[in-house]
Amino acid sequence: MNLKRFLTLLLALTLVLSLASCKKCKDHVDADDDYLCDNCGEHYDDGDEQPDDPNAGVVEKDVTFTVKLDNGETLSNVSFTVSGKAGSFELVSGSDGTVKQTLAVGTYSVSFSDGSLPEFCTPDTFGFKVEEGTASVDIVIIDNTPDGSVEKPFFISENETSITLAPGQELFYNYRGSSPKYIIVNNEGAVINFGGESYEAENGAVTLFVVPEIGKATVFSVENNTDAEFTATLSLVAPLGSSENPIELTESSATVSVSEEETVYYKWVADKDGVIVLTSQSEHNSISLTKVLENDVLVISQTGGRSAAYLVVSAGDEITVGVSALNAPEKVEIGFALATYAGTNNDPVPVLMDEIDISLAPDSEIVFSGETGKTLRITDDNMVAVWHDTITYTNEEGNDIVVELLKPIFILENREEHINGVTVTFE
Repeated sequence: MNLKRFLTLLLALTLVLSLASCKKCKDHVDADDDYLCDNCGEHYDDGDEQPDDPNAGVVEKDVTFTVKLDNGETLSNVSFTVSGKAGSFELVSGSDGTVKQTLAVGTYSVSFSDGSLPEFCTPDTFGFKVEEGTASVDIVIIDNTPDGSVEKPFFISENETSITLAPGQELFYNYRGSSPKYIIVNNEGAVINFGGESYEAENGAVTLFVVPEIGKATVFSVENNTDAEFTATLSLVAPLGSSENPIELTESSATVSVSEEETVYYKWVADKDGVIVLTSQSEHNSISLTKVLENDVLVISQTGGRSAAYLVVSAGDEITVGVSALNAPEKVEIGFALATYAGTNNDPVPVLMDEIDISLAPDSEIVFSGETGKTLRITDDNMVAVWHDTITYTNEEGNDIVVELLKPIFILENREEHINGVTVTFE
């Protein structure tokens, strides 16, 4: 190979390696010990920033720290800690954004405690070196305050947001939820831009349906496509039948087409105190009954493919019914019905399965109607009792209660001062 050809190949190889080094690296390197990767700029600590002997050749320097935003504005009253082999120093920036500290020559890390930075701000300085000529160090803070730009979109935190756009203006928004939503802007001149597509208004409003991707922000923009300023309402609306917008049940039964991957939600209001019994004869049913107690405590009962589910309620309780399919190869029709029983001698709760699960309120009792000749069995660590045919059966001396039903009626009592989930089997 002649010399000219060799030099040409060497130059090409150098160019390739140079270009490769500009890409995001696979293995971080921090040769200059500034706690940032030399290749990609990400925060990185390789662990070898400190000398083995902190007292060897100690030289101290007076260092002025300036805390500033990425736009150059200084920040006062910001607390931060610089740490090195010589120790840690807690500092607070003054009214002009500066604070002074005497430090030994060496490498230091910078950390911030929770709440020490202004809202929407994040650090951009994680470390620095103090050398012979070091007199000042900038502590840079990035301001992420939303301004409607594509880099800093406004966050949507309400179901309805008032927006004002000048002629031709475009503002960006970030929907941070995880559930699908309709985004609606009620103005004829509004345009929504999302995913490289533009959506124009029809009948006085523009609508976009978004399904958020897990781990990704949903960013879209609203544009004023007119020559006049307008103020409009930007609404987030959950699809009907979702958990946030359940279908209101006006009848005691319903049928819906669902698959394993989806759940359709209904809302039912209890009309009296007692027990709601949900029944379903659909082969693939997977239906839940849910009510919310104080402090957002959930009480849930599920069919799990069985024919019924039981839930104790009070008049006026809002009950959520979630309907899905179990082991269904495709969409199937799931039907269900609801009935409320008072749980008294005059209106006992029917036993419709060989095993029922029910959560009893503290110090409460419910009257059931079972099948004569069956053997009732309860295994429970909490204190419960069964009243049947003038006899009271308890689990005071063991975990099991066993009762042969000589008559249909029996009473189940919770003797605890807390909610108790009880499983009753019939053999």
